[in-house]
Amino acid sequence: MNKYNNIPTDDKNSLIKLKKLIDIIENNLYRPKDSILREITIELNISIEGLESYLVCIIH
Repeated sequence: MNKYNNIPTDDKNSLIKLKKLIDIIENNLYRPKDSILREITIELNISIEGLESYLVCIIH
């Protein structure tokens, strides 16, 4: 039995998105901030405003 079966789908999706975000940042540290933000918005299919909201939700 998978130990993650009991995690709600929304939580799983949020964790997957967070992992992708971290991977994108780690893989693009040498690039300017605007390039990293552009990469994040493309990869996660999210606007800058949506990204800000997402990060605020994670932090709180």
